[in-house]
Amino acid sequence: MGDSAQPSRAWKAASFGVLAALVLSIFLPMLRDYDPEPMPKGNGKVVVVGMVGVPWETIDSRTPTLLELARTSTKANSSVRTFSMTTCAVGGWMTLNTGVRSSGIAQSDQSCVESSYVLASNPSDNIDHLEVWDQIRASNADNRFNPEFGLLGQTIVDGGLSVAAVGSGAAVAIADRDGEPLGEVIDVPMNGPVTENAADGYRAVADADLVVVDLGSAHRDSTPASQLESTFIPPGSVSARTRASTARIDGELHLLLEALEPGTTLIVTSLGDADRQTARLQIYMQTVIGQDTGGLATSVSTRQPGLIQNVDVQAAIFDSLGLDVPAGGAGAPPEFLVSDEGPAFLADVNERAIMTRSMVGLFYVLFVVSAIIIFTGVAATIRGGRFSIHHLFSLLVFTAMPAASFLVNLVPWWRAGRFGAVTFTIGVTAISLVIAGIALRYVQVRTEVMLELEEKGMRSGVRSLPSIALAPAFIAIVTAATLGVDAALGSTLHSISVLGDQPQSGGRFYGMSNAPFAIWAVSMIFLAVIVANIAKSYRPKVAVPAVVVGMAFIAIYVDGAPHLGADFGGPPALVLGFGVFLLLVLGAKFTLTRVLLLGAGAGLSAVAIAFLDWLRPPGSRTHLGQFFQSLLDGDGPGIVLRKLDQLVNQVPWYGWLGAVLLLVFLWFIDSRAGIWPLLRHPDFPELRAGAIAALLTLVSAMFINDSGLVIPLIGGLYLVGLWTVAGLDGKENERYGRNIFEEPRDDAPAAPTI
Repeated sequence: MGDSAQPSRAWKAASFGVLAALVLSIFLPMLRDYDPEPMPKGNGKVVVVGMVGVPWETIDSRTPTLLELARTSTKANSSVRTFSMTTCAVGGWMTLNTGVRSSGIAQSDQSCVESSYVLASNPSDNIDHLEVWDQIRASNADNRFNPEFGLLGQTIVDGGLSVAAVGSGAAVAIADRDGEPLGEVIDVPMNGPVTENAADGYRAVADADLVVVDLGSAHRDSTPASQLESTFIPPGSVSARTRASTARIDGELHLLLEALEPGTTLIVTSLGDADRQTARLQIYMQTVIGQDTGGLATSVSTRQPGLIQNVDVQAAIFDSLGLDVPAGGAGAPPEFLVSDEGPAFLADVNERAIMTRSMVGLFYVLFVVSAIIIFTGVAATIRGGRFSIHHLFSLLVFTAMPAASFLVNLVPWWRAGRFGAVTFTIGVTAISLVIAGIALRYVQVRTEVMLELEEKGMRSGVRSLPSIALAPAFIAIVTAATLGVDAALGSTLHSISVLGDQPQSGGRFYGMSNAPFAIWAVSMIFLAVIVANIAKSYRPKVAVPAVVVGMAFIAIYVDGAPHLGADFGGPPALVLGFGVFLLLVLGAKFTLTRVLLLGAGAGLSAVAIAFLDWLRPPGSRTHLGQFFQSLLDGDGPGIVLRKLDQLVNQVPWYGWLGAVLLLVFLWFIDSRAGIWPLLRHPDFPELRAGAIAALLTLVSAMFINDSGLVIPLIGGLYLVGLWTVAGLDGKENERYGRNIFEEPRDDAPAAPTI
């Protein structure tokens, strides 16, 4: 393989593509319209009005006070997830108390009625100790977030300020570590689940710097849904009971607002879910009485317009009081975004989130079952001499499904209500068909051109790359561009998606999570295979390392940069994968020194990114910088052990067994048909090197992250799709004679490079 003095058009296109991707990854984030400002400040007095079970869907003409308050407030959806699929009242109030996710009383398989009853029955006038405290502490004995009980009230009292509570839930919020309220508590009567005369109770403690008011609950008691149900069954509508209770809460809020003085900072938030069947985002509003602060709230913990976490509410209180957020809290003060969006927009986001959650199981089943059917069918047709363009097209459609699962969110499929599963399936299928159709048509056109050149006694100047490989290359480009551009512009497609996250689940709100990382890593390594194959035709000793390193930088930067993918576990796996790929394509030996250097580089990449994020102010850090701080605090080993525990226990043993059997089955049928990704292709050696590198990336990422089977399952199936198509040599059906996959003869005269 000698150096070519004249660069081909293919090499020019490949090098330009790598350079363009590098430039876009650096400068595209600057186009994001996201510039939050500090929240408007009042006179130092703060009133927090808490309730349970009030999502934005319940805010309408029957709740005029909340509707008008939304017009003049900074508002957002609030993710109230603690540990169960849905959150009960005590868990919500305790999360406000501690600033981290905290358990209440009810277990995940119990209804919330017991919690609500016990909470409401607590004596809350001149009490020394909350009766439910011992139960709360027992429920949080194994809380991995190590809650500091009493963090809210103790921080305020230590700052020289005073606190007070109206209602039993509010008493829980301001209790100290021993369950003793740190300020005066006013007992108020309850009419069912809703507080009465909260305004009179507030007037009795209005002199306190912070007054927390419990307006009651709109929660409808129900049997908890299982995780399996929540990932397959579309949600029902908000119950009539919840809407009626919300209307009563609205009336109590109207009376309370009349008692507030101008300049008071008001925070209105729902701390728990409306039922035990569906996790919904809840309302959050913050304003200064007498001011119009209409807009959307966001926070460093979510980085999404109109979205905060429950732990951010405590941070909002400290910020409004002029106090620093203590290290024991996990939240960040909400920030202000200029926007004209109102309750309808926030309700629509919530609808998209809960509908997407119910599509997760459907998509995974479609993806896995499609893999079994399509690869089995392709293997059978190849062995039977009946492989055709239709089978190739089915492979391409399957491989385009991950990209389609994100792109479908560009259309409002979730607004179809009970037909959401139909519109989602049709949308994903249609987008996959379009992507696959374009990819196949491009291969057909290029092959036809090359055949015409052959008939004229000429051949293309680029001989190493099979035409068929351009089809999966196109799909990999579309997939990588979808994930990369989305990460650069704020993860709007990823943050609510079947392969990404759903905000009500309290996972990742921005950046690139585990399943998208797997798709991203496989796409980038496959594209490195393509550009390395092209690069070897022009100064291979320089061009091949250059393009591989360039692709590696893009992959690691987009995945790991705090303002983009913000992924801690991905960069080390990518360093290993791309490092092994470069050594393989260069024909270098795997010496102990090189292996140790790869391992050290992988570890240093993660630590370096976390360190750079840690250098930023604490309020601007992502979870990367927070992890580095945990290393300094000595909490790193505990986090690592927690992730290992999640890795092992997140999926039951039969799930692991099923995945292993699936991969063994695919390996058996594909290898028997001669289309397994790890097969050697003498004219395309980069393909096998890329498959080894991609598999190493997926396996190492599985152990570094806490995703269990997600990374190897989704990434592995996607890998098999790309590499299977790229490995076709046009000779699968000798009885059909020459077909559109067949390359022209090597002895044909050369034609101008195309």
